[in-house]
Amino acid sequence: MNSSLSLRVQGDVKYISNQQSPTPKMAILKFLRIVAGDTNLESEFRQVWVFRKFQLGDEVTIDGTDGETEDNNNLVYLVCEGRVRLLAFNATIGREVSTQLLSVNQTFRIDHLFCKQPLAYRAIAVSACFLAQINISDLRQWLQGIPNLKNYW
Repeated sequence: MNSSLSLRVQGDVKYISNQQSPTPKMAILKFLRIVAGDTNLESEFRQVWVFRKFQLGDEVTIDGTDGETEDNNNLVYLVCEGRVRLLAFNATIGREVSTQLLSVNQTFRIDHLFCKQPLAYRAIAVSACFLAQINISDLRQWLQGIPNLKNYW
C-alpha cells in the first residue's frame, strides 16, 4: 500500500480531544458527515480520538509515557490538516519508496483492522500536520454503531 532516511519524531505535541483546536475537530465532523451523512454522534465520536501535531519530516510514531514506542498497529490515523507520505520497502530496488501521499480526511493503518497480514509501511509528515488517532478497540465499537463506517473503509 499505500537504506534510506533515518527520521525521528521531532518534538511531537499531543492534543487531547477536549482542547481548543478547531481544525482537527472540524476534520472529525467532516469525516463523520462524509461517512455517516449524519453528525448527531459527532460529540461522542470526537471524544475517542486523540489529536497530535507533527512537523515536516516527523515519523508518525507514538511515544508512550515510559519512553517506549507504543504499537502503531493498534491505532488508526485520520489526517486532519497537512499531508502524510507512506513509504514501503521495495525489494526489487532495495530501498524505501513512496507508495501514497495522503491529505485531509484520508486514513492510514486501517489495514490492521481488516487484514490478517497488514501492510508494512512508515508514515512521514511531509508538511506540518494534525493527525487524529483512535485505538482499534474503540473503533470496532463505532463500526457496529455506524455501518457506513465499515463500508467506507
